[in-house]
Amino acid sequence: MYLDIVYGSGNSTEELATRWTTITANTNGVNNIQSRRNPQSMVLPDGKTMLLSGGWNSDKSGLVSQTIAYNADNNSWSAYPSYTEPPFGVRQIYYASSAYVPEYGVGFYGGYEIKNIDPWFVFPTQNNLPEVFPRSQTSVFDTLSNRIFFFGGKYRNSSAGESFHYSFENSVTFNVISGTWDSQILSGIPPSGRIGHTTTLLSSTNRDVLLYGGENSLNDDKRIPNSEELDLTRSRHSAVPVYNDTLFIVFGRGVSGIAISSMVILNVTVPSNISYLSAYVDPNGVACPINSPGLSSGATAGIAVGAVAGGLIIITALFCLWKKKKNKKKKKELEESKRQNERIETPEMEVNWEAIDRKFATNPATNLAFTPRSVDDETTVADNRSEPYTHPVLVPQGLNLQRPNAIEDNVKSTLHAHPIVLQKPDGSL
Repeated sequence: MYLDIVYGSGNSTEELATRWTTITANTNGVNNIQSRRNPQSMVLPDGKTMLLSGGWNSDKSGLVSQTIAYNADNNSWSAYPSYTEPPFGVRQIYYASSAYVPEYGVGFYGGYEIKNIDPWFVFPTQNNLPEVFPRSQTSVFDTLSNRIFFFGGKYRNSSAGESFHYSFENSVTFNVISGTWDSQILSGIPPSGRIGHTTTLLSSTNRDVLLYGGENSLNDDKRIPNSEELDLTRSRHSAVPVYNDTLFIVFGRGVSGIAISSMVILNVTVPSNISYLSAYVDPNGVACPINSPGLSSGATAGIAVGAVAGGLIIITALFCLWKKKKNKKKKKELEESKRQNERIETPEMEVNWEAIDRKFATNPATNLAFTPRSVDDETTVADNRSEPYTHPVLVPQGLNLQRPNAIEDNVKSTLHAHPIVLQKPDGSL
């Protein structure tokens, strides 16, 4: 399914929710694209390719095509090698967190593995290794400190089968340069521990992280919102950023466990004053051509994955080309914005927690509150209960894949004399 937010510019959130279009993608020779739950997913830097890896399938027989990618330009799928690690062979991971690291690739960390009980990680040199097994975390990469920040999720230690929620009083971090694990203290009043949430690095500043939704065992609010209220309370949803000022919260499930088809639109221009929008108006609001070989004749704004009724839904915010003069103007504005961001010298990473606790327990006020911010984990645990750039930064079938979660990038690092291939913490493509 896809939603053309340009064609629907000016529509309310209720109207947009009725404008989803079902399409049939070209499988492009990919064998058996199976439904899966809790896969690792990531939008590649080209902004139009969605990478899916692993996931849990109910029959536990293993996915035929474990690592696949969907291209929104040509509406087609591609297959890539599955993650393989001697002596275990192919390993199918789910519940891991995902982060894209410029010049390195996509890294997946933690999670469970279908059937196998052996922990796995392959980063060549790691310091201060965590001592527990994480899952259901979210993560963002901070370009200033070269660290991946992990938020929320659950963990279990090696001696007990019980799982515990991570506290938001701190964030587990991994430095991709030194290979050091650490813990970053976060100031302010932390939200409660949770899974099924999203964390979005807001591109308006690249210093603020927006946490939305989630669920935990304390969710005892069973009130069903009436038709005049927004479905703000949700978990296992998708967060799709559009430009630098808007964030779409799409799908998910409510406190009663029922799937939600409505959406929430947030104005995130000023991270300290986030507000809800009743309608979305696109600056390039012109009708897209109906007949197109791909999902758009213009640029893809964002792609995300949402789990609804046990299947995968590709959520694509589409954009049509405007007049050339306007495109040039927009390009200049983006370049200026990039120069502004590059002048930021502070090493501090602001974490915008929003008073999200109220969001997944009760309906919050129109404007969200803002709190600026100033361990433990390891790798895989078995669980038998269930649970770019113009070119995709992936290795096509038939070539040697850098084992485990590493993607080669032709962009040369500004920190090294030669291109870098990083073996990611705890694996993935």
